[in-house]
Amino acid sequence: MTTPVSDIDLLRIQTELLSHIDGQGRIVGLGGLRINTTWDARLIWFGDQVPDQLPDELRRLVEAKPLEADPGTVPRALGDCHRMLEPVVGPLRISSGPTFLVVPDVHYTTDAEIVRSVEPKKIAPLRDLNPGNWTAEEWPPLLAGTLGPWAMAMMDGRVASICHTPRPIGREAAECGTWTAPEYRGRGLAAATTAAWAEILAPKGLHLFYSTDADNLSSRGVAARLGLRLIGWSWKLDSPKPDVPKLHPLLYRADG
Repeated sequence: MTTPVSDIDLLRIQTELLSHIDGQGRIVGLGGLRINTTWDARLIWFGDQVPDQLPDELRRLVEAKPLEADPGTVPRALGDCHRMLEPVVGPLRISSGPTFLVVPDVHYTTDAEIVRSVEPKKIAPLRDLNPGNWTAEEWPPLLAGTLGPWAMAMMDGRVASICHTPRPIGREAAECGTWTAPEYRGRGLAAATTAAWAEILAPKGLHLFYSTDADNLSSRGVAARLGLRLIGWSWKLDSPKPDVPKLHPLLYRADG
């Protein structure tokens, strides 16, 4: 019998999946801190750029405040943490977003043709159908499955929507990312491809996550269409990062 996993542990698993955690348990490259919140618990992470004398004080500051009744409510101590950290580490911005659990047997009906990464005979025609948001370096390995499982919705001879695996699959979990061409949005295609992606990964017995930014209402609408269960929210204080395109992590190669 599988032991149930609490929502706060699910958020811990997701954070470890999406982040590089150093030997001190800090998130590499994070300028401030991250607070994972559920209805009954919270978990605090510190970035590796936070001076060693501050984490204990910041933790006490956060834990002294009552837990918010709704994880989508700004943590009471976040403003104080912001004011304490910024003079030391430089400008910080607040971002947040919900995380949902994708059950492996989720389904969504669509009229579009769904092509999956596990159907090699259907992949060849896609080689010249890069919708334009993947680089020439990324598209071939994506189709080959090198960058993880994916599902695509085809309409009018085009790739209209994609659900893929933007980060390496972990020992316990995987997370999906979705994209839909603007002219095909609102038709449930992202929901259909997300359900197909989950079906591919179902035999692995992983925790499957779907997360988004607080202000991405269309992405949150996908979760609503699928009836995904909200696990909680992540609140982050981080240094502003330049908005530059990034290749899929599996395309990077270590020197030497």
